Amino acid sequence: MNIFVCTAQIVSQPALCKVENVNSSYMIIAVQNFRTTATPLIVKAFAKGKIAKKILQEYSLGSYVIVQSSIYVKKTLNSSKNSDKKKLKSVFIKINDIFNL
Repeated sequence: MNIFVCTAQIVSQPALCKVENVNSSYMIIAVQNFRTTATPLIVKAFAKGKIAKKILQEYSLGSYVIVQSSIYVKKTLNSSKNSDKKKLKSVFIKINDIFNL
């Protein structure tokens, strides 16, 4: 498991999802890319329990936050008829704690 601490901007309004009586929140955040000409990295983020409720109550679209999280990388195969089989990577982060900036 990789620990990840960064400053991010919330790009989508946090949404609440309740599965088996456990609150979970998901949103899309933008993390600054330190290359000079590159655009920000867009990452899907999710949280569970008390952190999910805290996100919904205190943060909204456009807020800048400090995120302490774990990184998950999901690899999938893209097998379309027009192209060769390619591995696609999706990056998700599970928020462990979040702070105001």
